[in-house]
Amino acid sequence: MIGYVENRALYVKLGTVSGNSISFSQSESVDAAFYNLFALAELTNGRVAVVYSALIAGSNKLRMRVFTLSSSSLGSIYTRDITGESSGEISATSMNDGRVCICYVDLNDGNKGKVLIAAVDSSNAVTWGDVAVFNDTYTAKPRCASNQKGNVVISYYSSSPVGVAARTCIVSGNTIIPRFAPLQITSTSGVIENTIAQIPGACVVSCENGNAYLLLNEGSELSLAATYKFLHSSGTSKSLDITAIANKQVLLCYSAAGNSGYGTSTILTASGNQIAGSFINGSQDAIALKSGTAGQSIEVIYSGTVAADWVTEGQVITSHGVYGAGVLAGVLQVWSKYMPRGHKMVTGIFIGRQASTSDLTNNIELGFRPQYIVVLSEASPNTRRIALPGLTYRWNANDISSNDGLTITDTGFLIANNTTNNNEKYHYVAFG
Repeated sequence: MIGYVENRALYVKLGTVSGNSISFSQSESVDAAFYNLFALAELTNGRVAVVYSALIAGSNKLRMRVFTLSSSSLGSIYTRDITGESSGEISATSMNDGRVCICYVDLNDGNKGKVLIAAVDSSNAVTWGDVAVFNDTYTAKPRCASNQKGNVVISYYSSSPVGVAARTCIVSGNTIIPRFAPLQITSTSGVIENTIAQIPGACVVSCENGNAYLLLNEGSELSLAATYKFLHSSGTSKSLDITAIANKQVLLCYSAAGNSGYGTSTILTASGNQIAGSFINGSQDAIALKSGTAGQSIEVIYSGTVAADWVTEGQVITSHGVYGAGVLAGVLQVWSKYMPRGHKMVTGIFIGRQASTSDLTNNIELGFRPQYIVVLSEASPNTRRIALPGLTYRWNANDISSNDGLTITDTGFLIANNTTNNNEKYHYVAFG
């Protein structure tokens, strides 16, 4: 089901998917009093909660109607009519049992962030729970997602401390209680838009700065595990939306400001305490070892980077026709059997420095002249920088013709500081 606003009126319609096509039913008008905000949340038994803001007596009031899929019909209107309250920036998430968590900004109470539970019975009657304050300073763009434990995590922008934060709320019946201190994710006033999705044991918060943050919540209290840069062009990502599509995968959609505002989607995958856009099964990628014609079987070898929870950093993997190593914990790099290699392998970490430092290079001493080097940024482990004798050095990830930044020496390699990010960790594996 989708909802949309046309000429300041809210409509919903049901979509039916067949193969790669989708068809929609006739639109249903939700409420003549609709103001400008709405959210949808899936309920049990083929129903969807339509939560929205209605302008009543000069204030924005929370309202809900239940859409039944089998009959394509909307139920009665239920209004949370609290004197002095005016709701804005609504978000909703299903609790998977007939309850809906709703977070919003109270425009008449200093734009504080508030949250409540609405219970929907089998006849589509709505009972509003008590409101709790999850952020008592100026709040914007609150987004909520429920987890497998039946609790809720809310991401939001706050004026104090400034930036995007996330907070866990404990749910019991129709009562919701914010717990633990908020986890600060960003610390700048210019990053406001955010979106959140839950996956088993964690949640993913994506922000308009082009970063996706993996938050672990195994014990309910949140911790920041990893950051992944999904937007590599200039500008920001707007109109963010995210949803879980598999056990450890989320689909992220956004408008790429650095790409003419085009609608863009990407799949992010979490692996342990890491997240990236490249941890997708690449086992079908291969290098042909001889020529062939259509329909003919030929010898091939896999080569590339894949997620492997079992591999440790520096662990060497040998198999028929392949050679590999754990370039990061949980990240396996595989090469063909024809890679230039001897009997030496070194792994390590160096820290990027500021370009203004008097030391212009990072000098990595290995004790031998390397024949093959792979460097991975901890912030973007899917981005590979490589160097091989006889081939163009590749340090700048977006420019395969550039050899600026990485130099092989008789005893190791050098990396110019102005090609690294300040204080960012870089992992490397070198073969001699």
